[in-house]
Amino acid sequence: MASPILSPDGRWQWDGKEWVSAVGAPPSVPPVKTKTPDGRLEWDGKDWVPVAGGPPPAPDLPPPPKMTTKSPDGQWEWDGSWHPTTPAKDRFAILQVVIGAILILIGGWVTINGFYLFLNAPAIVADSYGFLTLFGLIILGAGIWLVRRGRKAQKSTRSKSAS
Repeated sequence: MASPILSPDGRWQWDGKEWVSAVGAPPSVPPVKTKTPDGRLEWDGKDWVPVAGGPPPAPDLPPPPKMTTKSPDGQWEWDGSWHPTTPAKDRFAILQVVIGAILILIGGWVTINGFYLFLNAPAIVADSYGFLTLFGLIILGAGIWLVRRGRKAQKSTRSKSAS
């Protein structure tokens, strides 16, 4: 009969399917001492311990920069999992659409309130509410312009990436 296959530390035995605890394993099997590549630490079977007489510990170094990998077409980026990349131009176009939409809401609200006040105000102050209505229309127009510009930029980015 062949002798049992033991792990290098003598704590585990191979039963043909899996590693099981080697109860009553011979105590003469010393743990395998493995050193780190820099020679500063050694594995004692339970934990990494400093090597006696080894080189001094390295100073605390900053963590390495985050590594990312983009797919050849530039549409996907790997940072532990694949996710779509968003070019800076596309992000700027999205920002234009969002700001434009906010301006449309504000401009519409100012225009409606200004026009309501203009219709219901005495003649002496009606002009100031008329200017408020005009100001609301200007904000509304700026919002519409930003949304249209942003949407146009998004379409041009998509058409360039498709070709």
